Amino acid sequence: MVDSWSYNQIVFDKDEVYSVGFNDGREFNRIKYVGTKLLNGKSMLCFKTEELLDLSVNPSYVSFYIKQANTDKKE
Repeated sequence: MVDSWSYNQIVFDKDEVYSVGFNDGREFNRIKYVGTKLLNGKSMLCFKTEELLDLSVNPSYVSFYIKQANTDKKE
């Protein structure tokens, strides 16, 4: 087994919020990762937007992702 980090091995934490950029230059901010699903035998990343819209992405199209700081905590 090869120990490498390819787009097939991206690890997202379920129910965490991310900003995700794509190879075509689009960017989605503050989207919640809800899991993966298979589409035609390929694993797809599944997100929900703040407007509760579904977003499914082929991991090979992701150019970057940033985990957002938890700003919901009250101090």
